[in-house]
Amino acid sequence: MNEKMLAKRIEILQKIDALQLKCNCQNALESEACSNCKKIAKYGQRLLGLVNKRNSVSENKPKTNNRKGFTKLTITEFQYKEYKRQKITDREIAKNHDVCVSTLKKWKQRNGVA
Repeated sequence: MNEKMLAKRIEILQKIDALQLKCNCQNALESEACSNCKKIAKYGQRLLGLVNKRNSVSENKPKTNNRKGFTKLTITEFQYKEYKRQKITDREIAKNHDVCVSTLKKWKQRNGVA
């Protein structure tokens, strides 16, 4: 956690602590109408926002998505068996058809191909 985020976190936690000292709510019904509890919840959301920011990809490193998205495998059982007869691996077959190996595996399961 960087220093700036840590300082913000500490600031929010101090505000929450100060409000908790003022709050005398004993149950959820009381806390719904309590202005201190509402402020505590608001600060809690800000605190979660900091955590979510920290867990997300940093600004310096752009997010890359290597997934190809939904791609339908267009291959017949005959073609698959012909590839295998030529000793072509599933990885190579998937690459040739521009799909993931897992897509080929699912296709094999759906079509009962061993």
